[in-house]
Amino acid sequence: MSPRMDSDAGALLGRATLQQGGKVLKRSPWRWWPRSWVSSASRKGLSRAFALSLALGLSLTGCSEPDIAGLDKKLSELQADPSGIKLPPVPELPRYVAVAYDQSGRRSPFLARQPEAEAAPAGASDLAPDPDRPLDPLEAYPLDQLELVGTLSVGNQPSALVRAPNGEVHRLTSGDHMGTDYGRIVSITEASVQLVEVVNNGRGGWVERTRRLLLDDPTTNQAG
Repeated sequence: MSPRMDSDAGALLGRATLQQGGKVLKRSPWRWWPRSWVSSASRKGLSRAFALSLALGLSLTGCSEPDIAGLDKKLSELQADPSGIKLPPVPELPRYVAVAYDQSGRRSPFLARQPEAEAAPAGASDLAPDPDRPLDPLEAYPLDQLELVGTLSVGNQPSALVRAPNGEVHRLTSGDHMGTDYGRIVSITEASVQLVEVVNNGRGGWVERTRRLLLDDPTTNQAG
């Protein structure tokens, strides 16, 4: 209902005050004016106008409220028959498949890699010196203490003259041993003696090393 209609209705419903020639007149809503001023037909028209205004105000008030009757009806139906509620199907969960772990004997990925041990040279175990072989006299001295003082050849068989630290000269041929590293003579020339030593490689194996003893110069003993 508009503010103007509310004002009109209040004027019709309330008590009106009217002054006429200094005299205050109080009348009912349909008798605003003195009875002599308004005819009977006019009073009936005012009554109908009041009724129409009241009905219009009530209708406008009803229209301003939301219509929840339909919602109440739907809720009542669902409460009475819950089976009518349709829910979406539950999605199928993925099937768990266990993975067999067969790496228990391998290195843990959380541990640092360890350097791999170097393999001993091939045939190292075969190079081990014979502990039962009798030692030659010059195997009691390191090679750098031995001196080649001469060579000679008898019947195409070369020999080497080697002096020990005690001054004694020994005559050696190919196959003889000297030095503390199991050195075996493999070649004799006019100015040198070549031998092969067998030394421990520090990893439980043995390796061969070539050495050379030069004539009259013990300080020039060379590794091959």
